[in-house]
Amino acid sequence: MYENENDNISDEFEDEFSFKASLYKTISPKVKKFISWYFGEQFLNLNTVSYSDIEDLIKNDIYLYSDEIPDILFRHRTIKDDDLFYDCLNNFVSIKAPIKWHVTVNWFERNFKDNDEKDTFIEDSYPIDLTDDQKKTKQIINIADEITDNTQKFAVFLNSAYKTFNSETHLFLENNAIFDLSILSADGFIELQEHIDLFITTLFEDLYELIMSDE
Repeated sequence: MYENENDNISDEFEDEFSFKASLYKTISPKVKKFISWYFGEQFLNLNTVSYSDIEDLIKNDIYLYSDEIPDILFRHRTIKDDDLFYDCLNNFVSIKAPIKWHVTVNWFERNFKDNDEKDTFIEDSYPIDLTDDQKKTKQIINIADEITDNTQKFAVFLNSAYKTFNSETHLFLENNAIFDLSILSADGFIELQEHIDLFITTLFEDLYELIMSDE
């Protein structure tokens, strides 16, 4: 069974001008610029195939998570009547007023380092100066410190990426869906921000894992 050629052309046309395609075209170059800047030499020394994987990952994640955004804007619009909706849309005049975005608190904003003063005798001592029990304790402390350090590094990366691309996503929506935002309910702003958070954190979690696992 062969696909209708006109259907393929229609799908390609729709995709080219879809919300997700527009977001991808706007955000993707900035994502690549960010990770290039953040990882520096490590990014430049990735395996050749990793760059293709990064490109595919960015596109797949943006397309996957951006699909829900127009649905959220539609579900939570404060104007439910279609005739009134289109009448307001046709007569809408954008006013340069700041959008009151919902603010969330994310896990990666906290500091995972323990800054409290504590006895570091075991940590600072050489193994030869410790008893067997103290050596075991030192090993456990070292493992815990390594986990904390890795978690902190990951959190710093996510926090930096989030601050940048939360603003970038807001700007994109303000430039491309300002009418929808102007009639969005308070609950809609909450759900929209939660979805933006999911989109950004998933994208950069995936990118971090891919880059750090490169061999």
